[in-house]
Amino acid sequence: MAYIDENGRVHRRPPATMGAPRILDDGRILRDRIPGSRRQFSGSRKSTTTALLLCFFLGGLGVHRFYCGKIGTGVLYLLTNGLVGIGAVVDMFRISYGKFSDSEGFCLAPSVGGKIVAWLLLLLYIGLIVFYLVAATRFNTFV
Repeated sequence: MAYIDENGRVHRRPPATMGAPRILDDGRILRDRIPGSRRQFSGSRKSTTTALLLCFFLGGLGVHRFYCGKIGTGVLYLLTNGLVGIGAVVDMFRISYGKFSDSEGFCLAPSVGGKIVAWLLLLLYIGLIVFYLVAATRFNTFV
């Protein structure tokens, strides 16, 4: 593993300053925002768009968490229907705003139109719930 100092020089030993960026073996740059905090991405291997679509369509089953390598919380979402749907909606916004990390600790890169897509998907989600409730009350068929 190599380290980068403030001037951009590469060193084999860690610099004296905490929070300096590090180059991993596969070429990705790892930056610590504050010592002890979550790591910031230079590029996760997981696609933000794929994770966002999986979260919308199969978020209740936790498929987006399995995709990002978070097996434990994926099983939890699978057993609790996405923590009663609220966890899947929260994850949808965390993915679109770039705050969702994969199993290696790298945050998924926020996409350019991800925030707009997340809001549109949320409106569609709410619209489907309202449509179901209106149809169920009209025909007295709550399931």
